[in-house]
Amino acid sequence: MRENDTVPTIPPERRAPDSIVEAVASYPGLFFSLHYDFGMALEKAMRQGAVSMQQASALWIIRSEAGDDGWARRRKVELALQTWFECSNSKVSRLLNELSSPPFQFIRQASHPDSNREKVVSLTQDGIVFFNSMLEKGKIFLADFFSHVDREDMLWGLGFMAKAFERHVADVVEPRNIAPDRKKVNFDVFS
Repeated sequence: MRENDTVPTIPPERRAPDSIVEAVASYPGLFFSLHYDFGMALEKAMRQGAVSMQQASALWIIRSEAGDDGWARRRKVELALQTWFECSNSKVSRLLNELSSPPFQFIRQASHPDSNREKVVSLTQDGIVFFNSMLEKGKIFLADFFSHVDREDMLWGLGFMAKAFERHVADVVEPRNIAPDRKKVNFDVFS
């Protein structure tokens, strides 16, 4: 653990009941398989050998954080990349400059209209095309990876994951699109 890292402590009144603790006992072991075997293979397929993990993450953050005008605050991108990849401001600046320069030219950077000190970023048309190709490659990978699972179970799993993470990650899936009845789950939430 790094010096500045702290292990979060949960107050007794907010701790999960023993029945939940027992139910999730095998999840930590599953996490490593999900993250390293499945997650990294999915990420590799989506990156298509064209961009690094950090670059793909930057594109995803920009797309996720962009307002109606298509612009996102550069600071949000920096903070997420620093948290996920433990990289410095200068590394993030280099990474964003790479994405805005040939051969990529996937993003553009500008001063915030209300503050010259704050910067904003957005995807270019080439960036949008590449981001959409990442989504398509992801769908193809997932369809192949889960080809042994029937559609009903897949939809149920999507509903479970959305419900499980809605409290912690607001953008995973819009909770209103996930119905408790597995036959009513809207599978098109990612389209």
